[in-house]
Amino acid sequence: SDSVRLVGGIGVDSPLLVSVGVRLTGGNGTVARWLGRAQGMLGKLASDLTFSSYRQLASSSSTLVSLPTYQRLLVQLSNASSVAMEIDGAAMRGRAGARTSDDVAIKVEKLFVRLRDGASRRQREEVISSLRNFIRDDLTQVIDTDELVVSTGTAIAALQYFFIVVTVIAIVLCFFVLWLSFTANIRENAWEFGVLRSLGLSAAQVMRIYIYESSALIFSALLLGTAVGVLQALTLTLQFALFTELPITLDLPYQLFAVVVVLSCLVAWAGSYWPTRKIANKRIATVLKGL
Repeated sequence: SDSVRLVGGIGVDSPLLVSVGVRLTGGNGTVARWLGRAQGMLGKLASDLTFSSYRQLASSSSTLVSLPTYQRLLVQLSNASSVAMEIDGAAMRGRAGARTSDDVAIKVEKLFVRLRDGASRRQREEVISSLRNFIRDDLTQVIDTDELVVSTGTAIAALQYFFIVVTVIAIVLCFFVLWLSFTANIRENAWEFGVLRSLGLSAAQVMRIYIYESSALIFSALLLGTAVGVLQALTLTLQFALFTELPITLDLPYQLFAVVVVLSCLVAWAGSYWPTRKIANKRIATVLKGL
């Protein structure tokens, strides 16, 4: 882990003293030491959260070794012990003479199988069925990563469509609220509408003034809402990245954002056009009298 480099000054160019302690079945213990060298320092590993670049996690960091190296270490530890012991579940009870790699069985917690590029779904299912033939308990599972990614993508797409439907419903409700608001506003300011008409402005020009006013409100709300939403998302993502140490990527829901922008513009224009159309058809004198 990269945290060990920060704490102990260990790097790929410095030799390491590897100490492995073994607890024997009789209650005693033994420690074996080797001289080694690190091939690389990991700051983060997706499948193992013990790898970190924070120095506070150096004591709980893990070490990766190859299977042949791990098996060779087990054999040397087994031969260095004078009594029967058990290493990672490999029973070594009362065997005389030096032990070889055939005497040490390595138990694997996780096994990653990589198929060739372009493997079909049927081929993956055949491999999964073949692996399940060697499983003798209910705790061991075989997971198809590609199938899991596809299922996750389908769930995300369905959730996206659900958000779009909810957005459409909210926009429709906002249309009625905006319509009532502009209707009340135009009724209260009908005298201003008549004054503008008497100054020489046509009905279409006055209607455009109200449409521009609603458009300015909608666009300012869109800009401020987008800025606040992006800043809030970045803040939460940065807090999450402090623990996971994963790279930050901006994934903006373009479809949902486009739907919101288009429907908001339509609602702004329709909500301001229909209330002003009714008063625009009246005579100037009637509007000024408030009739």
